[in-house]
Amino acid sequence: MAERGCGSPSCGKEKYVLLSVGIALCAVGAVALLMKGCSKGEEMDEATYKRITLDHIGAFIHELRNYEIKMGTLPRGDEMAVVPQMIREKTLDPGTLGRLTNQGKIKKVGGTYCFVDALGKPILYRFPPRETAANKQNRIELYAFGLNGIDNNGLDDDLPISESLELNLKK
Repeated sequence: MAERGCGSPSCGKEKYVLLSVGIALCAVGAVALLMKGCSKGEEMDEATYKRITLDHIGAFIHELRNYEIKMGTLPRGDEMAVVPQMIREKTLDPGTLGRLTNQGKIKKVGGTYCFVDALGKPILYRFPPRETAANKQNRIELYAFGLNGIDNNGLDDDLPISESLELNLKK
């Protein structure tokens, strides 16, 4: 009986199977590590949260501007009504919705599409805004709740739009 060595046909298949299993395990481990790192606010540092969330807010504002240009006004309502309104009025096309969803900037929350922060929580939007000290100068109310996930009316660790972002959404 001949001894199997590295020159036999079955040797290559065994190495291929072992290599495939190893790659699959590495991929599963990497995905699990990514999900664990982004699923809890206490595990994301503030700078990363702000960078990602400001990018999401920028995309939100871009779509608000598109809506305002086409419709002559900003969409009325809150964060749960604005994306469906953009879809209904055809200012947010299916391709853009798909791209923003794939990028994690929009997701379904309670069955409704809305813009979300770095942690996947809805970004607050109101038009017209409430009358509070934090938003008296703004045409809209737009901010993320921050790492603690608590609405502080745009203050404390909440991440509001600001003049430093040069968004031109002031009255």
